[in-house]
Amino acid sequence: MSKAANRAYSSTAPGLGSDHDVDQTDPVDRRWLAGVAQLRRGRDIADADWDRIYPAKCIELSSLHWSPAAVARRAAELLSRGTETRVLDVGAGVGKFCTIAALTTPGLFVGVERCGELVDIARATAARAQASRTRFIHANADDIDWANFNGFYFFNPFAQILWPDLRMIGPGISQPDEYRRLLSYTRGSLMASRPGTRVVTYFGFGGEMPSCFRLTLKQPYGNDFVECWERE
Repeated sequence: MSKAANRAYSSTAPGLGSDHDVDQTDPVDRRWLAGVAQLRRGRDIADADWDRIYPAKCIELSSLHWSPAAVARRAAELLSRGTETRVLDVGAGVGKFCTIAALTTPGLFVGVERCGELVDIARATAARAQASRTRFIHANADDIDWANFNGFYFFNPFAQILWPDLRMIGPGISQPDEYRRLLSYTRGSLMASRPGTRVVTYFGFGGEMPSCFRLTLKQPYGNDFVECWERE
């Protein structure tokens, strides 16, 4: 973890620091861990209660860039195949989907994220929640072999590349060629996936699903829909 990220945890989310430099009885940390326990018991958690563990700048971005907790839970249910579940979250951000999914359903949840500082936050959050069935990889989406997964989660993963939010870490300039390349890679990888592969989207992924996928559910949430697709 970078020194900058560690300072951010220490000042805004005490539970994410090391045992040597934080007060483990901090009330913010206790409230968050109580919410984690609720999730493990199958209860809902409000986004404000979950997000309190993040650095302040990440809390500010949550409503636009991180999956709502209710969407994360529903997506995990739809993608679940029991212990055989292997899900890739493309553009994982602070790892909210993967961590909540691992707390509420069986299987392995892997997030790939191109911003190293967000990967640090995702790993620290999952460790604090003792969500051991998560992995977070600092890489581009096309650095990962998608053939290793039987499920995919997309929350508009490439929007930052085409329409950068200047509050986010990154180049801050639109990269339309890169955006189109990643959309092409995504479609090609999905077309090459095994029959039965499931995909859940919230605000889509930026392109059209390949015709070999069948829409099995479309459920409204907020200003968009949770959609579940299955490879025929």
